[in-house]
Amino acid sequence: MKHDTKSKGNRIAVIYGETDRSIMSTYDALNRRSTHATVVPGSPDLVLTSFAFAYDKVGNLRRSVETCNQASGVAIPNRTVVTTYDCTYRLKVEAITDA
Repeated sequence: MKHDTKSKGNRIAVIYGETDRSIMSTYDALNRRSTHATVVPGSPDLVLTSFAFAYDKVGNLRRSVETCNQASGVAIPNRTVVTTYDCTYRLKVEAITDA
């Protein structure tokens, strides 16, 4: 397994040796992961699964949109996960909806 990191220590790529499967990530200005994608070995433009993340003003994960490339043969439904927190920032509800 190989890692590629940015200057702030954020892991932007992981390549797994046996399969050469790559996981690519991007980060926002506050060093929170904003996207995460698994790509086909040797075909960085062919994304198998991808995730997009959104955060609230205190850094809690509020929304995760999970997308699967159905043409790749992976039979996982797309979905959105929305989380809400109480006034002390504790997780209250996690709602999952298929897209």
